Parts: sequence; structure tokens; C-alpha cells
Amino acid sequence: MNKIIKAVIVVALWGALCGLFCGCSSNKPLIDNHPLDGPGMLNTAAPMLEMLNADWVSTDGRWTANIDGHTLKLFLEGDRVYEDSLYFTFDGENLNNKTELNLYYSEFENDDGSVSGVIEQFYTENCRLYMEIAYKDGTGENLVFEKAEEEIQVLDGDRTYVDNEPLLMALQGSWASEDGVWKLTIEDYTITILHEDAKVYCENYNFVFYGGADINEHTELELPDYELCRDGEERFASIEYLYSENGALYMQVSCEGCESKSVTLKKSAK
Repeated sequence: MNKIIKAVIVVALWGALCGLFCGCSSNKPLIDNHPLDGPGMLNTAAPMLEMLNADWVSTDGRWTANIDGHTLKLFLEGDRVYEDSLYFTFDGENLNNKTELNLYYSEFENDDGSVSGVIEQFYTENCRLYMEIAYKDGTGENLVFEKAEEEIQVLDGDRTYVDNEPLLMALQGSWASEDGVWKLTIEDYTITILHEDAKVYCENYNFVFYGGADINEHTELELPDYELCRDGEERFASIEYLYSENGALYMQVSCEGCESKSVTLKKSAK
């Protein structure tokens, strides 16, 4: 009987030694050191949450927002119309990437019920907030929020921080091609495009302009969608690129069954 017990002990010890050797040779830790919950938890969403936690104001100044922790508060001309929790998924390092912000409750309303509607989309991109809302009267609005009274920290001279304001002011207004076929209007961060006086595009746009840079330099204007569609019709063309340079806008347009065309738009006289 003692021999059997000794044999069992020897086998157990041999198995333990083999397991230890295999663990070391494969360079894998014997203990999982990835915290899952509780103190010391690895929170990959922390950088995004830190960026979001702030006071925000819409480009037209009518709307303001406050994010504190995971709570969103919305105000329209000073009246609170919304307060509830939000959640998101973020496991990267680039805070400029588009990140959807999900709401547990999407309806909003002021105290007297004169303004109400639904938040249809909410996301952050390039350190701004974008919100698409639909009012109960059937109208809608696309909002762009920037951080309120955000102090720009100059780290080491020009081009080390983003300051869109100089180019944004230069872009505002109406633009047209020489033949008048293409027209474009920019208002804050909303761009509207007309082809032969028919509206074919209306969306938010984005760009990154560095402090100290020249507004005449090449700057790409990023669009959420590059499809051009006439009202009630399918796509008839698409934008390959759109950029600003030397006081003009340059757009490359491709149509089905025809060659790609370069369009130059200059600012219309006031």
C-alpha cells in the first residue's frame, strides 16, 4: 500500500514539474495578470471618457451639453431638455476616431413641452460631438459641439495644436464653379452642394487645421458620405475628394458612365 501511495506522489510531482517547464518555455505567465474587475481594473475607455467629461457648446451657441462621468445633460437656450446616462465602447488610442455614443433614453423635452423630439444619432469625432435630432413637428437639425472655453496649450511653437477657427471663418459662405453648374454653401460645419440648382448633398464635414499654419495651404475636407443624390432619386455621382487651397475649393466628381471631372469653386461675391 505504501508503494502505491509513493508512486502516486511521484507521478503528481512529475506532472507539476512538467507543467512548470512548459509554462516557462512558452514565455507565458502561470498566473493571468489581466485584471478583469474591481480595483486595478484595466479600463481601456478611460482616455475617451476623460476627453468627453467637459462642458460643450454648439457652433450656433443655442445648445449646450455637459458630460460628467457617464451622465449627459442637454440644454437648449439655457433650458434643460435632457438628462440621462450614455455608454460607449473604446479600446483604441486615437481619440479622433469616430466613436458612437449610445443613450439609454433618446427622447428629449423641455419643462413646458413646447420643444420635444428624439436624438437619432450621437457620436464623437476629432474631439467634437455630433448630434442628429428630429423634432416632433417633423423638422430636424444636425448639431456640432465644441468644448466650451477650451484653453489651447501651445507645446512648442506653431503646428503643435489644432485651431480650426482661422480656416473655418475663411470657408464660411457661398462658392460656385465658373460655369455655375456647381454651387456650394458652407455654414459652420455643415456643407450643402447644388448641381444645376438642385440640392444633391447636405451633411456635416470636418477638417484639421493646425495653429500657425497658412489658410492657403492644402487642407482636406472630410465628409461622412461622398454620394451625391438628387431629391427622390438614386445616386448620380460621387465625390472622390474635396479640399481647400489658395482661397479656392477643389472637388473631384465621378459619374457613372462618364469620366471623372475636376471642379474648381471660388467664393461668390457678397
